[in-house]
Amino acid sequence: MKKYVIVAVVGILAIAALVVCSSALAAPPAKPEELPVKEVAFGGVIPLTGPAAPWGLALTNGSQLKIQEIAARGGIKTKEAIYNVKWLGEDSGFSAESGRLATESLVYQKKAKFIFGPLFAAMMPVMVPVVTNGKVISLAYTMSVARIGADRPYCFGVLSDYKYMIPLHVKALKNKYPQIKTFGHLQANDESGHANTPYITNACKANEIEIFSEVFERNQQDYYPLLTRLLARKPDCIGAVWTDGEAGMIIKQARQMGYKGVFYDINPHDVATIMKLAGAESAEGFMFPALPTEGPGSPPGLAEIRQKYIDKFTSTAGIDLGLQIYDHLGMLAAAIEKAGTLDTDQVKAGLETLRYKGLRGDMRFGGSKLYGISHQIAQPEFLCQIKNGKLVGLAVVTPEDILKIIGE
Repeated sequence: MKKYVIVAVVGILAIAALVVCSSALAAPPAKPEELPVKEVAFGGVIPLTGPAAPWGLALTNGSQLKIQEIAARGGIKTKEAIYNVKWLGEDSGFSAESGRLATESLVYQKKAKFIFGPLFAAMMPVMVPVVTNGKVISLAYTMSVARIGADRPYCFGVLSDYKYMIPLHVKALKNKYPQIKTFGHLQANDESGHANTPYITNACKANEIEIFSEVFERNQQDYYPLLTRLLARKPDCIGAVWTDGEAGMIIKQARQMGYKGVFYDINPHDVATIMKLAGAESAEGFMFPALPTEGPGSPPGLAEIRQKYIDKFTSTAGIDLGLQIYDHLGMLAAAIEKAGTLDTDQVKAGLETLRYKGLRGDMRFGGSKLYGISHQIAQPEFLCQIKNGKLVGLAVVTPEDILKIIGE
């Protein structure tokens, strides 16, 4: 009889233990008010000194605007904690070495797991091993093909690629100005400058435009000798990849030398800075990708955030990049919430499948066909022109247009 009593007691205790364990496993997740509040570092490998410093400042400003909005809605909510974002900007300057040092500082010393940058193609080869080995997610603001690939699984490209955007731009340029027969390519003598050359060369040939080139050094101020050689060949259009300062001086000096043709650049620019450096009359008609303030495809809701940015930072220098990171930081925050964790493998998966509504419209990542990995941004892209001091949209490239080229 004792044997049966003991067995019965043991059985009851076992069932009770199972009930307790099941209850613990089925316990509801912590309510937001019960979660700890922590900080998550978002780093920036950005130029804070040198000729591209206005771009780095704009990225800092745009990030701050979005970070404040995230804080106002209660932070980034995960299963583990509620996170407030702390921005850590490191100066990448204008060289690969300074970019490497900035990346290593963020990853090794400050333990950042999420980085925005770099802006320059030359920094990618030295940055990729650091972020790959550390499983650090990088959202790169360079259009070089070296920024993403199956062999760099934590790198995402958040600017559209030279490879497909330049052909689309040159086609739109030719449609707008069918008289363009010759193109003067005035490029910088560095990786960022050279990276676009094959694409703009092929795009010009595809549109029956003769192209010829001159090379300048970064920080150069006197472009007259280069322009003398370039203008002797009578270009109908002059363009390449310039900073605001370079573009303003090149346009000014070319106009002083009597050039009457079109200017085009693959980089976004600040209208106020270009007009100040080149002069309003000389800057008229300058074409480049940016968020239009008016004209076809001008995004609804953009004007409000743009004005909020200007009111807060009292500057429009580099504002297009500022408004880009405003969206991209929002995408990263949404991916973290989707993953429910800061684990970068899970956040990476969240970014790859995220559908996000940003300032410019629907945004997502694709690229499996062109890059072997879905880490390239597909977002509305606009080709704009300075008209009477305003940025007017001329042509729109949709995410669907991009995904047809790069794949899902």
